[in-house]
Amino acid sequence: MREATRDRGEILNFAGSHRMSPGVREGRPQLLPEGETGGRTGWEAFFESMERGRLALAWDPASPESAELVPAAEARPLEKHPNLAEGLERTRRFLQAFRRQAPPAGGAP
Repeated sequence: MREATRDRGEILNFAGSHRMSPGVREGRPQLLPEGETGGRTGWEAFFESMERGRLALAWDPASPESAELVPAAEARPLEKHPNLAEGLERTRRFLQAFRRQAPPAGGAP
């Protein structure tokens, strides 16, 4: 079953956990896979473009590469509204993953 969100934090978490970067191509925001640099942009430009287009991120949890930006009205029935406990758990997992991937003190990995 597909899920969707317009929440910036959830989109950042999704992109980070799947090694995706923000991009804008032909005026349309996209999440780019690791290593793809054409059209890369910062998160603010990505979210501004997303808001202008009234878009939401939709994906199949079993297939994260299926992530796509769709009209918000189309995504609304798919949106999951997490409770505080779920949000805190996602944040905890994100921080654990982030800390493990950080290079050791002193520079070189």
